[in-house]
Amino acid sequence: MTLFDHDPFLPPLPVPELHDSCRALPGLVQPLVDPETLENTRAACEAFAAPGGDGERLQRALLERQAAMFGNASWLRPLWDDMYTRWRGSLPLDMNYFFRFDEQRWGSEKALPRLLRALTGVLLDLEAGRCEPERNKQGFLSMEQAKSALYTRIPTRGKDSLLHVRAIGRGGLATAAVVRNGRWFLLPLTSAYGTVLREGQLAAALDRIRAAAAPEQNNKDAAGAVPTSAVHLPSQPIGAMTCAGADEAAEIRAQLQESLQNRLSLAELEQSLFVLCLDPPHTDEAELCRSLLAGRARDRFFTKSLQIIATDSHGLGANFEHAGCDAAIWVYILGLVDAAIQRETEADREEEAGAAAGTGAREHGEKEPEQPLPRPLLWDVPERIGQRLARLEADFARRVEDLNLVCRQFPELSRQALKALKTSPDAFIQTAFQAAQYRIFAGLRSSYEAVAMRGFAEGRTECARGSGPEALAFAQALAQNLAQKRAGCAEMPASPELAECYRAAERAHLDRLARCQRGLGLERHMAGLKAMYELRGKELGMDREPAIFHDAGWKTLCENSLSTSGIGAPCIVFFGFGPVSEDGLGIGYAPGKNGTGLVVTSLGREKKVAELYTSALTTVCQSMLAMLAAAGEAPQTSVHPNTRRTP
Repeated sequence: MTLFDHDPFLPPLPVPELHDSCRALPGLVQPLVDPETLENTRAACEAFAAPGGDGERLQRALLERQAAMFGNASWLRPLWDDMYTRWRGSLPLDMNYFFRFDEQRWGSEKALPRLLRALTGVLLDLEAGRCEPERNKQGFLSMEQAKSALYTRIPTRGKDSLLHVRAIGRGGLATAAVVRNGRWFLLPLTSAYGTVLREGQLAAALDRIRAAAAPEQNNKDAAGAVPTSAVHLPSQPIGAMTCAGADEAAEIRAQLQESLQNRLSLAELEQSLFVLCLDPPHTDEAELCRSLLAGRARDRFFTKSLQIIATDSHGLGANFEHAGCDAAIWVYILGLVDAAIQRETEADREEEAGAAAGTGAREHGEKEPEQPLPRPLLWDVPERIGQRLARLEADFARRVEDLNLVCRQFPELSRQALKALKTSPDAFIQTAFQAAQYRIFAGLRSSYEAVAMRGFAEGRTECARGSGPEALAFAQALAQNLAQKRAGCAEMPASPELAECYRAAERAHLDRLARCQRGLGLERHMAGLKAMYELRGKELGMDREPAIFHDAGWKTLCENSLSTSGIGAPCIVFFGFGPVSEDGLGIGYAPGKNGTGLVVTSLGREKKVAELYTSALTTVCQSMLAMLAAAGEAPQTSVHPNTRRTP
C-alpha cells in the first residue's frame, strides 16, 4: 500500500447532533462567567435548538452540504480553507508556529547539511508516495495534507491562494531559497539527474553562500577570490512584505512584479521547496526560540509553508505557515527525516570503525553527483517600495520587541514518568495549565487545545476546552491546599479528596478529547452552522444571525485566552507560537522521553504574565506530583524547570 491508497476508505467527518452541542455549551461556559450570563447562555441554547427554530434549519443545511460532498470528502474542508485564506492579518506572530530541533541528536556541526539531505530525500519520496502511511491504534490516519505540505501562500486582495510546490521544480532540480543578511540565493539540493546532493557538497555550498552574503569588505575567501558573483549584492528587506497584512502584502507583491527581474526571482523563491534562513549566533535558548518564531523580517519569508532556520552557533529549527498543513503532518515528515539521519549516522559510524580497523571505507554504490552551484537571486526595488518595506521591517521589529517568550524544560514531566503515575500525560499537563492560571487570575479564562481529527478523510483539527467545571473544582481545591501549606502546614500531604478531584478532571478531559477525535466536538460544528447562515441564511428565511452567536457566554468561550497545543517527536525540543488574543497566552508543549519542553508567549501589557505563568506552573506541577505520590500512586519527584544549555 502506498502513502495515499487508504485515504479514499477513511470515513467522512460526521455532523454532530444539534442537541448534543447545545447541551455541551453551557457546561463549558460555566467556569468562565457569572450566574446571570450562564443562564442567558442556557436560554440562548434552548432557543437555538427549539423545534422549527434557527438551529434546526441550519443543521439541515449542514447535513445537506455533507450529503452533497463527493465520496468521503469533508464538509469542513472548504470552510476551513476559506477561513484561513481570508485571514487579512499578519502571519508571523498570529498564525505561524515553530519547532526547535535537537541538533545534538543530528551531530551539531553536521546537523544542517544532514537535515537538508535527509529532508530533500523524504520530500521526494513523499511526492512519489513511497513512504509508509501513518496510523494509530484505531487505524490509518489521513495523509491528505502530506500531498500539499509544500506551498507558498500568495497574498491576494480579499482572499489568498496557496501555490503548491513540486519536489522537483524548474529545470529538473529540487531547490531551496536561502537568505542571509537580506541577500537571497537559490541552492540546488539535487543534481541534474535528480540525485540528492551529499552532505559535503551541501556544506560546501552553504559556505559559499555565507561568504557571498558577508559584508562587502569581508566578502572574499582565504585566497582572495570572490566565492560567487554576489560581491555587490545589496541587502534587501524583501521578506518584510510577508510581515504585512494580507491586502498590503498583495499590493506590494504586485508592485514588485512590475519588474521582470523581480518576477523571475519571486518565481524561483516561491517555487522552491523551502526557505533556509542562515542566522548569526544565538546567545541563549529564549533568543533562539524568539528567532524561530519571528527573527529579522529581511531574513524571513513567512508565506512559505516551511522555513528552516540555522544559526552560526548550530541552533536549528523551523517556522511553518499554517493555512495548508497542520503541525501533526510536519511531525510525521520530520519523524521520517530523523529516521533517515539516524540510518546515515549509523552508516558513518560503521565506515569510521571499518577505516580504523583497516577494512576500508563504505562503498556508496553510486557516483558522486555533479554539484550545481548556488546562485544569487537579484531584486530591482524602486525607492518607493524600498521605503515601504523598510517601514514594515521596523514595524515588525517593534512587534517582536513587544513579545515576551519564556521557554523551559521540565525533565520530570516525561511521558514515561507521567504514565508511571497512571495518568494521561496530556490530561496532567492540561489540568496543570488550568490550575496555574487559577493561581494568577483567581479564576479560569477560556482555554483552547487543538485536537487532531485525522481518523477522518481530509481531517484537520477540533478544539477541546480544558477550562471545564471539573478543572475549576480541582484548581480551587489545589489552591486551598497550597494556602494551608503556606499558613504553616508545610509538611501536610495532599488529601485523598484532592487526588480524586484531579481524577475527575482527568476523566472529563479525556472524554472531551475522545469526542473531538470522533468528530463530535462543539467548536467546528458551531462554525459550520454559522457558515450555513452566512451562505444560505436568506434562502432559509433568516433575516438576522441567530442570537447564540452573539451570546456573551459563547463569545467568552471563544476568546481563547490560553491557546495551547502539544506535539511530540524525539527530534523536537520546543514547540511554540504567539498568543491569539491581545491579553492571552500562547502555550506550546512538547512532551517526550526526556521531559516536556514548554514555550509560553504573551504580548504588550501582558508581557510579564508569561513569566508569572511559567513560575505558577512550576509550583502547580510540583504539587500535583506530590499529590499523586501521597495517594500512593508513584514515588514522589520534584519539578525543576531548566533552560536548555545553548551549544
